[in-house]
Amino acid sequence: MLQPLLDRIEIIHVPAYLPIEKIKIAQKYLVPRFEQEYGFQGAAQGERVRISDAALIKVVNQYCGHEAGVRNLRKCLDRVFRKIVAKMEAAPQQSESVKEYQVTTKNLERFLDVPPTDDHYYEGINQGLPVGSSNGLAYVDDGQGSVLKI
Repeated sequence: MLQPLLDRIEIIHVPAYLPIEKIKIAQKYLVPRFEQEYGFQGAAQGERVRISDAALIKVVNQYCGHEAGVRNLRKCLDRVFRKIVAKMEAAPQQSESVKEYQVTTKNLERFLDVPPTDDHYYEGINQGLPVGSSNGLAYVDDGQGSVLKI
């Protein structure tokens, strides 16, 4: 029953990371990379940056959740580290104590401003459609396209 339909349409697979995969990429690769790049890893002064798991989830969901890759996630984390370094340079030098910079959901907006999207971004996109119908996208070679009610 499905095969005649599959013969008439072209299926395009768009690979994308799941949100949990983006979080793991940030924890294992991006955060350690920026710690090393900005001099926090193995720092003689004992300075450290801690980004909570809840803050990473909020970054993925609200600041870069609607992209397939991790480019905007990398940009967001880079912005966080740059603002921490700027804050350190603006503060007067303290004694040789261990300084730890915490990034949590409460202070995340200080680093990244107001989120451009929220969790309810796609709510209501299909309102007003009859039962059994959906939105589709048509695209032709000359660059034209439109949204279809299927």
